[in-house]
Amino acid sequence: LMKNPTDEMIKYASLDAETAVFQNQTVLSKAANGITKAIPAAEIIIPFRRTPSAVAMQILNYTPAGIIKPLYDSIRKGQFDQRLFSQAMGRGITGTAVMFLGAELAKKGLITGTRPTGEREQKAWELEGKQANSIKIGNKWRQVQVLGPVGNLLIMGSVFQKNFDNSGSPTEAMAGALADSSKAFTQQ
Repeated sequence: LMKNPTDEMIKYASLDAETAVFQNQTVLSKAANGITKAIPAAEIIIPFRRTPSAVAMQILNYTPAGIIKPLYDSIRKGQFDQRLFSQAMGRGITGTAVMFLGAELAKKGLITGTRPTGEREQKAWELEGKQANSIKIGNKWRQVQVLGPVGNLLIMGSVFQKNFDNSGSPTEAMAGALADSSKAFTQQ
């Protein structure tokens, strides 16, 4: 097999390599490409399409929602792909655990989300040395983007916890977490 890999092995290896370096085609990158083809001036606004959209999709893949797509595709195609199913389950479970850690960090005040809009809270952050989308390690706030998609999952979990604390509703908390996490992602 190493000397003569199957076409399927080559396809999966290529996809895994592209995904690992955030160069895989996604629905988001295809949409951005369509916009820049239809409106050439949009190239200025959306110069980098593939990598940010691949990172965003990878973040989504590591949430419980990421488990649904491979299952849906298997049902739609009428063909079960054990490899894709196992990857989706592994990613979804791992990401859920990371989001749980983000929620626990939020309970302890050790993670921040987007920069506050109120002047009073902004000044309090400045005095404490807080930065947007950061995690406190020791006595210093560090940006979560150095952790890659895992950092975004920590933010998502923390925002969910904060929204849940405010509303008491898991549904409202999840909707707020998705909106606030998207905002945090675009700020990064």
